[in-house]
Amino acid sequence: MARHPGDVQSARHSVALGAGLGHGHAMARHTPDLTTLPDVLAHAWDALDPAVCATGAKSGPETGAESGPKTSAETGLETRLASFATTAPDGTVALRHLVIRAADRRAAQIDLHTDARSAKVAQIVANPAAALLLWCPDATMQIRANGHAQVLTGDAVRAAWDNMQGAARLNYGTTPAPGTPIRAPGAFDRHAHRDRLAVLRQSVDALDVVILSDPQHRRAVYTGADGWAGRWVAP
Repeated sequence: MARHPGDVQSARHSVALGAGLGHGHAMARHTPDLTTLPDVLAHAWDALDPAVCATGAKSGPETGAESGPKTSAETGLETRLASFATTAPDGTVALRHLVIRAADRRAAQIDLHTDARSAKVAQIVANPAAALLLWCPDATMQIRANGHAQVLTGDAVRAAWDNMQGAARLNYGTTPAPGTPIRAPGAFDRHAHRDRLAVLRQSVDALDVVILSDPQHRRAVYTGADGWAGRWVAP
């Protein structure tokens, strides 16, 4: 299969989360030798961005995405999962997989979708601290993004709803609400309701990137507070 020159940088992002979940890209990927802090940062943001694989446009070290966040619907890219953590009312960590819908390096933010009635929404309202974890098998790289999440609903999510395929809309409007006890596995109804869609917009205040490829492991941490200059730390 012929490959666009940009694929050398962009086609490396089959992302899997947690315990090795993947998306089964059949083609072998080329991963650059990530030995500089700017390269590691750019590669991490490319892995977070669901538009990169579809467009072949990698983010640059300063400007990020070319024209703001792009969505799965805009690019036709197969979706990817992220482990998204919030804090439950009893202080324990609540963790689940969500699909990354958009990532914007310039704004340092990531968008995810959920039902507005889900427990995670109430958790974010009570405590906006949040974290996102990805495992990137092509680069044997773990990315941890820490920040704070906000919940967008109503007119703020109209564009996200308009870009969503009809079948996907059915995920936002189940009856009863998510987490409600039911008498049997299929004892719920699915109807599309735009007012049930919530966009979770997580700011990225810090990135922790661990590369486990040979010959040696590498770890870099970055914060917005220091302009994303980054520093190497022991893995």
